[in-house]
Amino acid sequence: MRKCLFVSVVAALLLTSCGGGGGSRVSPTEVMLGYKTLDNADVNYKANTNIDTNVGGQTRTWMSETKASLAVIAINDDGSIVRSLTYTGFTMGEISGTGTLVPNPTAEEYVGETVQFTIDKDGKLIDWKGLDGISGMTVEGNAFREFIMQQLTEIFQPLPDYPVTVGGKWQRSIETMMPVGGGDLINKIQIDYELVGFGQKAGRDCARIKTKYHIMGSAQGRRRGKFWITSTGEGSGEFWFDYNAGLLVELNKNVTITRDLRYERAGEKDVATQTTSVAREFKMKLES
Repeated sequence: MRKCLFVSVVAALLLTSCGGGGGSRVSPTEVMLGYKTLDNADVNYKANTNIDTNVGGQTRTWMSETKASLAVIAINDDGSIVRSLTYTGFTMGEISGTGTLVPNPTAEEYVGETVQFTIDKDGKLIDWKGLDGISGMTVEGNAFREFIMQQLTEIFQPLPDYPVTVGGKWQRSIETMMPVGGGDLINKIQIDYELVGFGQKAGRDCARIKTKYHIMGSAQGRRRGKFWITSTGEGSGEFWFDYNAGLLVELNKNVTITRDLRYERAGEKDVATQTTSVAREFKMKLES
């Protein structure tokens, strides 16, 4: 469970990489959004995540602070973007009953680790390499680093390849898969985007974009007996995008997922149930 929660934190930072499509053109009512290479310069971000997990009325809280340096390696003719990410700082752990952070020492393994990955213009992960220093870690018997990279398909922010006016909307529908002991939890995620205005953020001219998340998932498998999982989730957030420099400046996101687990105890007619609620808060900002 600890590693699964950690995955969302790791993967969440990767969305901030810059690169991709064309110049920026802006008028008082219209903007062309697009990632840029910035001459392959490193861009530094810090991300903070809080995760509250409630099972049977008992809540556990996890937090993480991640720092990473990102750069664009190449922008391909098909609109796909090759990026690199290097972790420069990592702290994570559980909040104790007294409100004190109990740090997890395994987070230190990520400092200095680098991954290079390619994502197409719609946000789909198509290739990656790296994270060699964590190759021995696993989640449910699958390679942990592969699981981390898979999360990019959920969090990478695609941008329209046409001018957008205030009130302009676009949408994205994706699927993610998470191994759950003898089965796979398939999540279908719909993300709605709306350009709500322009403004200054961290001294930069930015577009302000609102997001809404709708999540539905299901799985079945066997672990000491059959089990069935259904999940639903809702969330919202916003991000500020520097349309001149072509990079993400700040992002905030809150998502709550409710997961119902049904499992056999003595046979198909004797089924127990368990409900888990997970609330995730993610904040990211550009440092330099």
